[in-house]
Amino acid sequence: MTLRSGGRAVRILAAARGPAEASGQALGPARIHSPPRTVEIAGLAGAGKSTVAALLCDRSARVTPAARLRMDRPRHASYCALRAVRLLPLLARTWAAERAFTRDEVKWLLYLSGWDRVLDRQRTRERPVVVLDQGPLFYLATLGGFGPSTLRESTWWEATLDRWASTLDLVFWLEAPEEVLISRIRDRGKPHPLKQASRGDARGFLAAYRSSYDRVMIELVDRGGPEVRRFDTSRETPVGIATAIASSWGERLEA
Repeated sequence: MTLRSGGRAVRILAAARGPAEASGQALGPARIHSPPRTVEIAGLAGAGKSTVAALLCDRSARVTPAARLRMDRPRHASYCALRAVRLLPLLARTWAAERAFTRDEVKWLLYLSGWDRVLDRQRTRERPVVVLDQGPLFYLATLGGFGPSTLRESTWWEATLDRWASTLDLVFWLEAPEEVLISRIRDRGKPHPLKQASRGDARGFLAAYRSSYDRVMIELVDRGGPEVRRFDTSRETPVGIATAIASSWGERLEA
């Protein structure tokens, strides 16, 4: 697949991906919220996002795991119905100009169009940090890189970047060399299209995904969005990374 990736976005994040000693390096503005309110654990497939997020949710006394949108659940029906009506013009224009959105893409559009309010209601005084695994950054990167190309040219896209730039406080980007990612994807039980792909196709897919992530992260940062910090999961343990993340809001994780 072809990505119209901006060279600027790729160059800036490539600098943040530097040597191992730069792990935890920040990109973007420091937020004034202390502790941070909304945090996303992001990275390519096989980077270890779910493992680190689970450790934080299990061991932190200040973290709330982010609610997930379930279109098949009655309690989410009113949310989906309201946003679907508002999305109809976008859905119709995209279908006429290029193609229809898939079911998964519609779900991601619904999420991005207002789930920040749901996350805000989850936050409590005792657990003020909401942690996302596969959150808005993942959905924006996937839609922006592999969805209908006209989506990025829409007013919806610009408004959605503004929405999530003002919502996300911190992004922790988990990275590893491509060969490590491919081996992890093939070794784990979870299904993934790269399991049967050639090494060359797998590297191309990961490079395209990384480029889309790079572009979206820069777009968010340019809007005053989250600070982005990087960790290399081929050099650091999940526990060590989770501990470092929790320390960013002054917490020592329980053993």
